[in-house]
Amino acid sequence: MIDQLSPQVIAGKLHLTLDELAATIRVHRNTLRLHPDVASVQTGLWEWKRVLDLLEWIIPDDGPRLAFHARNTPIRVLEGRTIVEAVTAGQADKAARSLQTLSAGANGG
Repeated sequence: MIDQLSPQVIAGKLHLTLDELAATIRVHRNTLRLHPDVASVQTGLWEWKRVLDLLEWIIPDDGPRLAFHARNTPIRVLEGRTIVEAVTAGQADKAARSLQTLSAGANGG
C-alpha cells in the first residue's frame, strides 16, 4: 500500500493555504479538506512531493527560502514561470525535469 500524503504538510512546505494548494493541484478546496485520500488529491500531492524533493536538494532549507523560491523565482526553461505556476498549469513533470537539470549543475553533475 502506498502511503498517503498530507495536504497540510505539502501546504506548509510551500507556505500556501489549503485553498491555494487545492488550486495548484486542480481540485476543489472542499475535496482537499474533506477527502484528502481520493486519487485526484493524492496524485497532485505526490506530484508536489516529487518537485519539492528536488527543490530541497537545490535549496537545503525546509523553511522560508524554499517556499519563497518556489513561489517567486522565474525559471527560464519554464517560460519564465515559477515552480508553483508550472505545477498549477499541470506541468509538474516539466518542473521536475528543470529542477533535475538545475540540481545536476548545482552539485557538479
